[in-house]
Amino acid sequence: MKKIPESYKEKGFRQGQIVDVRYDTWDKLHYERKETKIHNKALVYVPYGYDDTKAYNIFYLMHGGWRTEETLLRGEPGPSLPPWVHEQPPKYFKNVLDHAMEEGVIRPMIIVCPTFNNLHDTDSGDYDLAVKLTAGFYREFLNDLVPSVETRYHTFAEETTIKGLRKSREHRGFGGYSMGGVCTWQIMAHCIDIVKYFMPMSSGSTGTANAILQEIKDGGWNMNSFEVYAATGKKDFAYEGFDQEVKDFQAKERAYYHAEPTNIHYELSEDGVHDLDHAHEYTYNLLQEIWK
Repeated sequence: MKKIPESYKEKGFRQGQIVDVRYDTWDKLHYERKETKIHNKALVYVPYGYDDTKAYNIFYLMHGGWRTEETLLRGEPGPSLPPWVHEQPPKYFKNVLDHAMEEGVIRPMIIVCPTFNNLHDTDSGDYDLAVKLTAGFYREFLNDLVPSVETRYHTFAEETTIKGLRKSREHRGFGGYSMGGVCTWQIMAHCIDIVKYFMPMSSGSTGTANAILQEIKDGGWNMNSFEVYAATGKKDFAYEGFDQEVKDFQAKERAYYHAEPTNIHYELSEDGVHDLDHAHEYTYNLLQEIWK
C-alpha cells in the first residue's frame, strides 16, 4: 500500500474540474412505485484536458455513513455527524487525482460521486436505513444516474440504453468506502452486466459476498467477466469482518472456477484505521490498478 505523496495534496498545475450533475430519480425505498420524485445531485470529476471527441473510462465512487455526495471530492462534512465523530473530511483528494493523472500514475478517467441519501441528507447517518438504501440504490444507478452522466460526458457507451451500457461494461467501475463498500457489493449483485470493476473498501461484513458470487456463477459469468479490488487497514474496526468476507469470496471463487489466482485483489494497510484519510489512500492505490 503506497502512501499518497504529500506534494499531491497541494493544488496541481493542471487541474480537473468538479461539476454538479442533477437528475431526476425516485424514492429508493419504493422506487418501483414511482410515486415520490427526487431531484438528486452527483459530483463529477472531469480530468484536465477533457476532450469530448475521445472516449473516457468512468468510475463511480460512493461515500460512507454520515456523509453526502459532497464529501469525497469537495471535502464537505455531512449534516448528520454524531457527537462522537470529530473527523472533518480532508479537502485534498481532488488535488491527488489531478497530480496522479498528470504524472500518469492513474489513467485519466471521469469519476462520479453520487449519494445513497434518499429524502434527506441525514439518511446516511441512520445505519439501518442506510443499509436499506444501499441495497436499493442499483435501480437509481442503472436507470437514472448512469444515463444522465454518460449522455453528458463522452464515455465508451455509444448509447445509454441497456444494450449500449452492456457493450461498454469493461470501461465502467464502481467502488466505495464503509457504507459505500456495502453499496458496491449490491451493485455487483445487480449490475454486473454493465460494470466490470468493483472496489469495496472497509465495508465491514455484509454477509453478501458469497451470495453474490453464487448469483454471478448462476448468471453464466466467468472469472474473466469481473475484477474486484478490495482494501482495508489492520487497525480498522471493520477489518476482521471485511477480511473474512474477502477471504470467503476468494475461497468460493477458487471452488467454483478451479483457477489461481482469484479475481479478487486484496490490499492491506498495516496502520489503516477507519477514516477518510485512509479511504483516500486506498482509492489512490486501487485506481492505479484499474485500466493500467
